[in-house]
Amino acid sequence: MSEPLTIGNISVLPGEVKRGGIPVGRDICGNERAIPVTVFRGARDGPILWLNGATHGDEPEGPFSIFLATQQLDPAELRGTVVAVPVLNVGAFAAGTRGDPLDTFSYDMNRLYPGRPDGYPTERIAFAHWQAMKDRCDLQIAIHSGGEHSYLAHMIFSADNPASWELAAAMGPRWTLVFRGGAGGGNPGSMVGRPGEGGVTGGVGGECRGLGRGGPWCSVAGPAAVTRVRWLAASVRGVSLWSWAVTAGC
Repeated sequence: MSEPLTIGNISVLPGEVKRGGIPVGRDICGNERAIPVTVFRGARDGPILWLNGATHGDEPEGPFSIFLATQQLDPAELRGTVVAVPVLNVGAFAAGTRGDPLDTFSYDMNRLYPGRPDGYPTERIAFAHWQAMKDRCDLQIAIHSGGEHSYLAHMIFSADNPASWELAAAMGPRWTLVFRGGAGGGNPGSMVGRPGEGGVTGGVGGECRGLGRGGPWCSVAGPAAVTRVRWLAASVRGVSLWSWAVTAGC
């Protein structure tokens, strides 16, 4: 019998779906903080794919993509596991800003990842996430957009190793621009790529505080924003099924 897979405060057996959190520590008022996580463990063993959204709080496309993708997942069909983290940077997402407005000393989580255990609040969140992911991850997709300041779509930032290039290619032909970057720090994809695993970041829109409203691009082409996010959700689900097919030798 397979051993339980423990991520954060939940343990998941094959064929199960469980929701919980990755503990971060207490805030200034003494309240416990956690990063929300849902684990979809397939009925058969295989690779572990992490989907990380809202590293920047003004990029709702990530959480929306993850919700769309995971609605289609059935653990009975999966060989492996999907770990869904729709909102990594909870404080920033609640405020609708790139970083947590209560932490101006370590504002941009996507530049300081994997953080520090004794650092500023954003650094501690990044560190807790990395500790939960680093030994339980074979593939990682971080979902971004241009946030409030720009439009960023149809492009992938890939850690510079074969596993990451293969993961980027598996996203499909709609992703027309792939950048290779270093491995080893600054963001989740780069950290996952350091030991040779597959880590990529995908851009899927931007210039809005909410899908279909708020910014100049969204106000003109709101439905297109949803369409692009659905493309990403389809790509993510395709990568999930692709990874298990590879494991099965299909």
